[in-house]
Amino acid sequence: MEIYETIFRFLYNILSVYVGYRTIELFLVSKKVQWEKKFCLYFIVWLINSLLYVFSTGIVVVRISIIIGYLCFAFILYEGSWKMKILATVGAFALGLLSEDVVWIFSNLIGKPIEEEAMGCLCSGIFALLLLLLLERLKVFTKRASIPASGCWNLILLFLGSVFLAEIVTERMESYEWTMISLELICMINLGTYHIYHKVVENYEERIEKAEILQENNDMILYMDKIEKIRQAFLNEKFKGKRRLDLHVTY
Repeated sequence: MEIYETIFRFLYNILSVYVGYRTIELFLVSKKVQWEKKFCLYFIVWLINSLLYVFSTGIVVVRISIIIGYLCFAFILYEGSWKMKILATVGAFALGLLSEDVVWIFSNLIGKPIEEEAMGCLCSGIFALLLLLLLERLKVFTKRASIPASGCWNLILLFLGSVFLAEIVTERMESYEWTMISLELICMINLGTYHIYHKVVENYEERIEKAEILQENNDMILYMDKIEKIRQAFLNEKFKGKRRLDLHVTY
């Protein structure tokens, strides 16, 4: 049984670190860093935090580890003042804590406290993804409101459906091993789907920016053409006036 719990903790920590990484992006501007370096840094932060989490070094040590990891993300991968980088780190850490507390409080309010650690982690991770999605959506609206909302609503349905499915799996499935495998799959499906959605949104924004730049270039070309026509008309008029003056003097 321990092997399934260990695998789940490693997989869940991918989701947890990923949410923090994306939350930092809400506050800061990314540097031009090769994706290989980004991946290596992400892998190191994930591995250290996962090992501390799996070997049960204590919740305080794990949280200090993730804060240090977020600080590494902020100071190495992003631009901005040190105050903004610390604020981004605090925001990423606070989002994780908030999701855990909300899930725990809500489960107790409805009279079904979560007893399984894996179920609690999965629900808090999915809720953190939902909060991150809404925050990113709000940020997108402040820049341009043309990005379609259909993908956002589909993801929300996926998150809520995943929680419902995880509840059914934990309640109905008798095999502990298959329960853990199911929760692991649900965790990775949600993470993978959100990542794909995020990449689609990034590509969409890049296309909009390219279209805006192309439109600005076209407007500039038209403006320069107008200036050139005005200049040519002025030179022609000046040439005609000089010619008339020369004819008058000759006469």
